[in-house]
Amino acid sequence: MDYFNEWLLHVPDGNIFVREIGTGETFVVLHGGWGAEHSYLLDPLIPFKQQIHLIFYDQRGSLRSSCKTESISLERHVEDLEKLRLSINLQKISLICHSMGSFLALQYLKHYPNNVKNIILISPVYAKASISSLTEDIESKTLARWERKNVVDLLKKYHLHNKKNSEFSDKERALWHRITFSAINLYDVSRWEQLRSCFYFKNEAGQSAAKSMPESWDFSPQIMGIEQKISVILGDDDYVPIQPNLDFYRLYPRVGVHVLRHAGHVCWIDQPEQFADTMNRILHTTKTIQSF
Repeated sequence: MDYFNEWLLHVPDGNIFVREIGTGETFVVLHGGWGAEHSYLLDPLIPFKQQIHLIFYDQRGSLRSSCKTESISLERHVEDLEKLRLSINLQKISLICHSMGSFLALQYLKHYPNNVKNIILISPVYAKASISSLTEDIESKTLARWERKNVVDLLKKYHLHNKKNSEFSDKERALWHRITFSAINLYDVSRWEQLRSCFYFKNEAGQSAAKSMPESWDFSPQIMGIEQKISVILGDDDYVPIQPNLDFYRLYPRVGVHVLRHAGHVCWIDQPEQFADTMNRILHTTKTIQSF
């Protein structure tokens, strides 16, 4: 049984739910979204609790972190993270980020470059792009993922393939959602039952944060200027195409890029051993650098 220390961080217009476990260097975990929540990252990261102290939290407006919708923005997400750093008395913060959490991490790095120690980006969105280019690249791959034979066969297995959404029972609709959500996020859709938190998405929170994003961005100066190492973990079958990330991050000597074979956006489910080995190597490197 894993026991967590859970508490609420008081922020303007609401509360941030915080959950922590483990010993060692503190890493704050930034979940994806916008509008998702942290619990889907417990399974892949708790195995490292003997090496690092993990702090998970739900971003404002997400499942356990109540606040007014009109208070949700990228700027407020950045300030919430800074308040969390101050509340746990850290001079510099280390981050583990998944998906859109990577954007929050790099935006935080832009605003508070002297407050960041180490960053691990898992299946990140592009660090240099525009909303239109990112959306176009994602949509071009997403639709094709639903048409894969193993996805169609799985829907047929549960008699969901030829039904209209209005014809589903509540349970069938949930099953259809879990399978199609897995089709987007996993290389091996047969592992769909391992994918957590398919329903815990706050659309209002996601839309509010997305609308506050810049039309385009380029975090090159921030990545070039960071003193510590950035580690990037990519699945070679991510619905966020990995080539732009490979082309970008390989320009910087302080960025370590790790590609997991036959892995999607939720790469730890597709390749749990590859993911664990990669994380262990990254954490070992982080400790070695700090010892100098």
